[in-house]
This record gives sequence, C-alpha cells and structure tokens, in this order.
Amino acid sequence: MDRGGDDDRVSRVDRMIEEEKSRVLDFNPQERARYVRREVDAIVAEKKKKGAHKDDIKTAHIEFYEKYPKVFDSLFAPDVDMRQIDYMINMLGSIGQRGRTLHDASKAVGQQLADRYVNRVVGKK
Repeated sequence: MDRGGDDDRVSRVDRMIEEEKSRVLDFNPQERARYVRREVDAIVAEKKKKGAHKDDIKTAHIEFYEKYPKVFDSLFAPDVDMRQIDYMINMLGSIGQRGRTLHDASKAVGQQLADRYVNRVVGKK
C-alpha cells in the first residue's frame, strides 16, 4: 500500500508547525495582554452593576467585541470560567519571554483545555 499521501500530509503539517513557531507577531504580546486584561476587568465590573445589559456593555466596548467576540460572549455565559480566561491572558502576555512562542502558548492553552474538558470525560468512559 502506498503511504506517500500520508507522508506528504505529515511533512506538510510539520512545515506548518515550524513556520508558526518562527512567525513574527504583528503585535506586542505584553501590550495586547494588558489591553485584554483591562477590557475583561472593565466588562466584568460593568456586568456586576445592577441593571447592566449585555448590549449596552457591548456598545461601550465595541472595539474589544469586534476583535474578540468569543471572549466577550464567554464573559456572559452562566458557566464562565474566569480562571481559564485569566490563564489565556497570562499565556498571551508570556509570549516572547524565556523563548516562549505563540505556538508554545497556544499549545499550552489547548492542553489545559483538553485536560479540563476532554480528557476527564474520555477518561471516564
């Protein structure tokens, strides 16, 4: 059986990973993490105010909403896990420190999510 197709896919994936590891970011990760932290903290504080509505908060933070709609929406989920959001922001801010790349940070966040939400369920079956 010819496995050339599988080998080509594997080498293509390996090349993509290597390219991602060496990719130069078009933003400063520490500045971006501070911006996200500031916005998340402000949104959470506004959400706690009596009578605050998601649409009003979205209007007040429209730039953040447009850049990070999933993060914004997750802040209003009844089961929001602020520890996970904090971890993601911290990992964003760690890019470039001690040689950590965007790939490394993404991989760490993905592993934590898998451990928390997938591996627990799969392991129980």
